[in-house]
Amino acid sequence: MTEIEIVGPKVAVDRDGTSDAGGGQLLLKEGKLMVRASTIERPLGAVSAISEISIVDLARQRARVRFVDGVVWNIASEGDEVYAFLKQVESAAGRPGLVAPPPKLSQAVREAATPQRRRWAAMTVVALLMFFPFRMLAGLSASAGHAMALGLLVLLGVVVVAIGLRDGGPAILDGVRARLASFGPVPVVALLIAAAAGSAMGASDAEAAGHQASEHARRVRVAEAKAQREAARLEAEAAKKKKAVAAVVAELESALSDNRLREVREARERLRALDAKHPALSKGGADLDGAIAKVDEEDRVAGLQKGLRAVRRMARDRLRCENAKGVSDAWKQLNGVRTSDAEYEQIARAVAPLERCRKRVASRFAASAEDGRRQQRMQMAPALEGQLRGLGYPTSVTLAGKRQDRLVVAADQLDDNAVARITALTDDEGVAFLDKRAKEGVRQVRFRGKRLDKRFDLEPESTRVLTAPLLERFGLGAPLELAAAPPANPESPE
Repeated sequence: MTEIEIVGPKVAVDRDGTSDAGGGQLLLKEGKLMVRASTIERPLGAVSAISEISIVDLARQRARVRFVDGVVWNIASEGDEVYAFLKQVESAAGRPGLVAPPPKLSQAVREAATPQRRRWAAMTVVALLMFFPFRMLAGLSASAGHAMALGLLVLLGVVVVAIGLRDGGPAILDGVRARLASFGPVPVVALLIAAAAGSAMGASDAEAAGHQASEHARRVRVAEAKAQREAARLEAEAAKKKKAVAAVVAELESALSDNRLREVREARERLRALDAKHPALSKGGADLDGAIAKVDEEDRVAGLQKGLRAVRRMARDRLRCENAKGVSDAWKQLNGVRTSDAEYEQIARAVAPLERCRKRVASRFAASAEDGRRQQRMQMAPALEGQLRGLGYPTSVTLAGKRQDRLVVAADQLDDNAVARITALTDDEGVAFLDKRAKEGVRQVRFRGKRLDKRFDLEPESTRVLTAPLLERFGLGAPLELAAAPPANPESPE
């Protein structure tokens, strides 16, 4: 046996009851059980002096080696099985039965299931059986659940007092102590706690269910009220539309009876906007359509002359030239010109001064929008200062620049963290701080402190972009141009 060397797994070893421990490769060499660490080989003891070897875990990775002198070494593998190596040691030593068989699962269960553990397991199961039924019962009604929990807590208090007093106290506690003596105080307390906890949670569940049902009912009521309001609104709109249609039909019939063609045309246009399929639109037939078309042509030609006169007045009157409705009306009249009209050449030359008036209207709108944003900024600065002071920032907020479009937020205590918190603020609509300032026309926001000077350059929307929808409403959003241009004519409407 002295010539045999058997190499085993890497292990950690410690001598039982001491701090002597180490680790390395487990091996059998020269009749000794050894642990090799680097170039050092430490013997644990001679194989012939081993009295028994036992495997202590189901994975067969830990073992206890007992020697005849009473020394016990605990061996733990780092992942490999030590049982196979120890069986080789047993075979090499020629000592059958040296290694005790590894424990079986059933044996491990029996060893783990001590009487105390079995009692606690049984008590846990019974406690769960108490917890869930009480939770279900208490969940049926919040008030009943609270009453059950309170009653169980009172009973628990009585039991605890009875356990604490042992002897003496009120006579009623003698019966309680007798019952506790038969069942055991700890299981009874545990069961009462489980039942009380189940009742309390059941009452909480019932309250949550009640709140949920109440919220659902509230949402249903809100939805029903909203649906009723919407139905009432649609009904009111339908009645209003019906009334408006009846009024327009009456106007149309009156105008038809008196052959007032212009009024007929206007009434038909309004009726078509309300109800494009109304039978009154077909009254009069093709003859009426032809008569209205003739009136339309007369009005168009008259409008050309009226438009030319309006352009001439605008050329002499600046206020007229800056009046959006006047420019819009003149353009609508002139834009109906046809190349075959005698006035075409005059109108073609009148478009240039009318376009200049359109530009003046656009400039006036832009200036008005800028003035409005400036007033908004002047109101914003003190309001923002109050808001920041309310949030705990002792700042002063001022406007600078010729257009009052630079915002300065100053405070000695300002630092990068404060600036980050301020710029992260949003309004009621969720618009961020800097975006809100850009909408107000601020071009720069500057934060100034003792050790801070930070600037944010913003790009507010141009006032011309802001006023574009208003110009579109007047039909003045694009440069005024006729569809076609005839040869130049030296005459000028001016």
